[in-house]
Amino acid sequence: MAKNLTKAQPAAPPLQMVSASAAGAAPAFNLKPCPFFYLTHHPSSWEVGEVDGKRYWLPRLKRLKLAPGVNAVRQGRKGGPPDASLAIAQAQRQGKTIIPDTFDGGYVHKVRGARGWVHLLKFDTPKNLGRTTVIKTDHEAYRAFRLKLVTSGLIAPPEPEILEAIMDRQRNRSERRADQAHIPREAKRIEREEAKLTEMREAVAHG
Repeated sequence: MAKNLTKAQPAAPPLQMVSASAAGAAPAFNLKPCPFFYLTHHPSSWEVGEVDGKRYWLPRLKRLKLAPGVNAVRQGRKGGPPDASLAIAQAQRQGKTIIPDTFDGGYVHKVRGARGWVHLLKFDTPKNLGRTTVIKTDHEAYRAFRLKLVTSGLIAPPEPEILEAIMDRQRNRSERRADQAHIPREAKRIEREEAKLTEMREAVAHG
């Protein structure tokens, strides 16, 4: 059973809590400005991922960006940080869990972009290649982070009915192509879809 931690967290923690990886002389990255965000999870959103050589059902996460005028986020008073209290309450009414930004030592960092600050997951590292900026993601660490959300009790393990529904959809993807199995390209797609279904059946639903 997941711990009800979201009620205890502040409605809109001050943005200065976000760690800044950019310093005065740090080079600017060619990225669009991106505001601070929370990670959120809906109980029906899961996928299979590998952590330390073992497959688990991991929560799929989305971002709730604190951009005034978007997702019920309001402009802060007197130039202060955006007010996300209404956005958080709305997300919680939809059954979503708001991941506290301090979880696991914090999961957001910011870098200096050519047109303003860019907030990224701590697993994302930007790098300038000439005039282009590429982002390298540590997928392994991100999968471990998502598993920790479950093992810590912040997010409850998936309900069996949810997993069965996800596997049904995956099974249908394979069956829809069954009559095209004689086509080499489609046969490979069917093989990939069936492999995904096998991984889902073998995956562990908790840590």
